[in-house]
Amino acid sequence: MRTRSILLAFVGALWLANPAQAQVGSLSTIFTGGNNNSVGGGNYYDMTVTHTGGITVTAFDVNSFSAAGTPVTINIWTRPGTSSGFETSSAGWTMVSTGSAISAGPNVPTNVDVTDFSLGTGVTGFALNNAGFAFAYTNGNGTNQDYSNADLSLHLGTSTNVFFAAPIFTPRVWNGTIYYSTAPVPEPTSLALVGIGLTGVAWRRWRKR
Repeated sequence: MRTRSILLAFVGALWLANPAQAQVGSLSTIFTGGNNNSVGGGNYYDMTVTHTGGITVTAFDVNSFSAAGTPVTINIWTRPGTSSGFETSSAGWTMVSTGSAISAGPNVPTNVDVTDFSLGTGVTGFALNNAGFAFAYTNGNGTNQDYSNADLSLHLGTSTNVFFAAPIFTPRVWNGTIYYSTAPVPEPTSLALVGIGLTGVAWRRWRKR
């Protein structure tokens, strides 16, 4: 029992000295605009999460085609797998978050704090509904449609003037930034020290036999 108590105290001290920390990250596309949809339409694209343990999305920057001072609301829908081919029906989609802000004007990031939601690893289709304002976006040209960092990647995308309704405009590059945090994981140094501690306890117990 004493050995177990010592081991638990050792592990607890290591955790307090070097706790796992959630990391904050972001991924931006472009804010050059050049085209836009209608009020109440949508942008559609795919996100691939590569970070082990997934991510938690906390906010977005969007490119509002509507004038500065216009109220904006975005509703975020997701589906497992790609968004491509599923832009004209809400079947299979789930609304996971929403948020509101005031437009900063065209080609300037408008920050929208949204209800946090989590995504696991793999491909997720996104549908962003621009309620009360119009999205500014950029026509895709084959070289401006993919963005990535160490945690996730984006493949862009399409747009509609009416949410989940034809016609579909493609390719269209959503202008924006995704803000997120990664799930905390044990620090490698802590794991190594715990392993050393366990080995030492086992060695002492063996010698006492």
